[in-house]
Amino acid sequence: MRKALAIYAKQFSLTFDEVAMGSQPADVVFYRANLNNKEVTGVTGLSWSGNPDYNIKTSNDVHINVAAYNDSDGMQPGSYAFQALLHEIGHALGLQHPNDYGSQVTVGRLASLPQNQDYVKNTVMSYNQDDFIAKEQLSMFDVATLEYMYGVNPDVNQGNTIYTLTPPSHYITDGSGIDLLDAAGQTANLNINLTPGSWNYAGAKSDSILADGQLFIGYDTLLENINAGSGNDTLTGNHLANSINGGTGNDRIAGGLGVDVLNGEAGDDVLIYDISDYINGGLGKDTLKITGTDDIQPGEFSRVKNVEVLDLTDSQSQQVTLSAKDVLDMTDS
Repeated sequence: MRKALAIYAKQFSLTFDEVAMGSQPADVVFYRANLNNKEVTGVTGLSWSGNPDYNIKTSNDVHINVAAYNDSDGMQPGSYAFQALLHEIGHALGLQHPNDYGSQVTVGRLASLPQNQDYVKNTVMSYNQDDFIAKEQLSMFDVATLEYMYGVNPDVNQGNTIYTLTPPSHYITDGSGIDLLDAAGQTANLNINLTPGSWNYAGAKSDSILADGQLFIGYDTLLENINAGSGNDTLTGNHLANSINGGTGNDRIAGGLGVDVLNGEAGDDVLIYDISDYINGGLGKDTLKITGTDDIQPGEFSRVKNVEVLDLTDSQSQQVTLSAKDVLDMTDS
């Protein structure tokens, strides 16, 4: 049980404090139950508590059926009993089954997961075991949902981490560091947005995040930098200080909030900025670095101001386009 709880605590902003039975009220109570039915692995939800933050029902009693796991594996990681523990703790934290399995009691609201994704390899809340190997960790959909609900543990993937768009990566969760989404080797057109909770893809967006070239950034995950490839890419930063390199191709790049460095690099690029970026440096010292033949559009603003550094030194040909009412203010340069 403690090992299963540790998996949740390591991944999310959750802390579990063990108390003696009856010593004080507990949010979750664990029982070894004899349900006299080996087909039933565990039950969660014999009592209920409301979760006002997410308007769902979460259960606070977890019953693991000893009749189903009376074997040499016990409840150690790698056993189906341990997988059942992960499943039942998931219920206690607010997760539900991905589909209606005809059970008498349903914890929370039913999710709706396509049948071809309704497997334990995608969520430990599934009843469908896609192989003969018991889960020792949470699956991707479990991590995504609980990260949204509770936030990511800052120690997850701490440090400066490099992520890619290539399999098996379909979901990124990251707690700290200066991180890079490296897609420099991609030749397909990229759509990358560093905003937490964004669906990113190379080529076309699929109906399934599990398809090749699809990547989801966790709801509480912040990445800083992008290296793009040779396609015609759409690249968007977040509120952090982002470094975005467009690579070759005709790219559309927006820095978002923060002290950003945007490199259009080769190609006919469109660089669009909000008030906190290059058109208005606002929050810090911004560098506008452009290579290739780039068309800078003013967007929805009437005055360009507070640009500290405008670096055009590597360019072969430049065209800066402003409307008649716009003024390029470089008094701080």
